[in-house]
Amino acid sequence: MSDDKTPSLGRLFLSEFADKNLVEYDECTAHYEALSSDDMIEEMEFLFNPPIWSISFNFTSQRYYAFLSAIINLAGRTRNLSNKQRSILINIAILIRSKIRPRISPEKLAGFNKAVNFTLDTIRMYGLYPTIADLIDKEVMNYDGEFPTNAIGEIIERRPDQE
Repeated sequence: MSDDKTPSLGRLFLSEFADKNLVEYDECTAHYEALSSDDMIEEMEFLFNPPIWSISFNFTSQRYYAFLSAIINLAGRTRNLSNKQRSILINIAILIRSKIRPRISPEKLAGFNKAVNFTLDTIRMYGLYPTIADLIDKEVMNYDGEFPTNAIGEIIERRPDQE
């Protein structure tokens, strides 16, 4: 039973997911593309806050998957990160994936794994830093090596004003 100060899980879902139009994957992806790295950290703190984490994963899974994809893409496509920052993002992606996997129903786990593998394969093929896909896939934490760039990623990430 909740008091007037503690919102029910239903009200939390409505106020933090449905009312903000952050239920479907595409909506969440667009939301995360617009956030700064500081905002992404705040979002991570929000998503893994116990009351939010308590909401049924059937209702919130798309937002968590979109957040994981955004972290993977940030690590694999962003040029202005240090190796240490990129390694931290890899650690975060590994931890997020390991934290949300157990919450996924057995009948949806194969689909989740396929979607994450698609994101990782896209980074391997077209990302600026394809190494991050293998590190996340193999769950290599605290990587302190180099992150060579991918020629295809260089072409894709090049902006007309850089030529």
